[in-house]
Amino acid sequence: YVMLALGLGGLYGGEVWLQKRQAFLAIAKPAQGHVVRMHSSRNSDGVTTYAPIVTFREPASQKNFEFKHSVASSHPSYRPGDDVSVLFHPENPKEAMIDAGPLNLLGPLLTLLAAVLAFLAGVKVIRSK
Repeated sequence: YVMLALGLGGLYGGEVWLQKRQAFLAIAKPAQGHVVRMHSSRNSDGVTTYAPIVTFREPASQKNFEFKHSVASSHPSYRPGDDVSVLFHPENPKEAMIDAGPLNLLGPLLTLLAAVLAFLAGVKVIRSK
């Protein structure tokens, strides 16, 4: 029953995340950004992860904005000085992300896939009893 619950929770959470991401992508505006530094954090296992801090100029207002990318990794994908494509919310430019093209939906889709697998594993366990 635990796997069923995890699967259902993951399906709900993944679907909410997917809908939010799709809504953001539908209205997001592009800009060119620049990685200015890396934000490091250490988890309880002692593993350090790095997330890029990006600045960009919002074209309409010509104001500069800075954000921390939501994806962190133990092996940084970006370095200070890298130029990146950015997507930002036109009414709230502080809501922004590095544009990863087709991979923009990867996180929510992987969550949904893991949830389906957990749910199916739960069904299999229950059927085998």
